[in-house]
Amino acid sequence: MELILGTAQLVQPYGVLSHSAPADSASEILETAREFGFTCLDTAPKYGHAEVAIGSIEHGLKIHTKIRAGVDPSLSLTRSLDALGVPQVEVLYLHEEFRDSPQQREDLTKLSQESSEKFRSLGASIYSLQELDLAVQNPHITAIQIPLNVLDQKFSRDVVDAARKAGKSIYARSVFLQGLTVAPIEKIPESLETLVPYLLEFRNLAERFDLSPLEASIGFVKASESIDGMVIGANRVGDLREIGRAFSKDIPVGFLDACESLTTPPQEHTDPRLWV
Repeated sequence: MELILGTAQLVQPYGVLSHSAPADSASEILETAREFGFTCLDTAPKYGHAEVAIGSIEHGLKIHTKIRAGVDPSLSLTRSLDALGVPQVEVLYLHEEFRDSPQQREDLTKLSQESSEKFRSLGASIYSLQELDLAVQNPHITAIQIPLNVLDQKFSRDVVDAARKAGKSIYARSVFLQGLTVAPIEKIPESLETLVPYLLEFRNLAERFDLSPLEASIGFVKASESIDGMVIGANRVGDLREIGRAFSKDIPVGFLDACESLTTPPQEHTDPRLWV
C-alpha cells in the first residue's frame, strides 16, 4: 500500500480544525514526506497554489492531480502539468460528483484519445456508493478515490474487493476525517459534538489494542488489503514523522474486525460537505 501526501493544506489552511497557515515550508514537507515513506503526492488546481509550490521543488515523488470543475479537461490538465513541471501525472481525477453524465463520458473519452500520454490512469474522486457503481462500470476510469475512516465505513471490505476485482485501483482519503479521529476531544467543534460518542468508542478500542488514535486511524485503512494507497495530509514536519512511523507499525491481529464492529454515525454526519 502506498502512502500518499495530501496537499490541500500544503500552502493554505484546510479542514475543520485548521485555522492557521502552514507551519513548515513546502520544501521541508516534501523532503520529510519522502524520507518517511511517502511515495506520491495528491493535489488539485483548487488547492491554492499547491501545484505551483510542488513544481518549484525537486521531490522525486509521483503525482495525482485533478481536473478543475468547469474548465475544459485538456486545458486543466495542461495547466496542471505546466505548474507541476512534469510531462505526466500518475492519476488524473475528475473533481466533481461522478454521475457518468454524457458530458463526463465525452470528457473521459476525449482525454483517453487525445491526452493519454499525459497521465497513466483516469480516475473519479467520489463520496457515495452510487458513484462507485457508476465509476466501476465506466471503462475509462481505472482509479477511484474514496473517503474511508473508522467513522465512515460505508465502503466496506466487500465493496472495495468487488471494485478491485473489476480492475480498479482504490485510494482512500479522509483517513482522519479532517483530523477528528486524532484530535483531542475538547478540540472537536461544537457543531460536530454529535460525533463525540463515536470518537470515544473508537479511542477506547484503540487503547485496548495499545494503539494511539493516530496509529489506529492509519491501521484501520492499512488493514484493508484491497486499498492501493491512502492519502494523508499534513503541514508540519513533526506530524509527517509520526504518520510515517505509524504507517510502518504492524497491525494487531483482530484489530480490523474490532473496528468493523464499532457503531458508526449516520452517513450525513461524516460528510464534510454537509458540515456547517
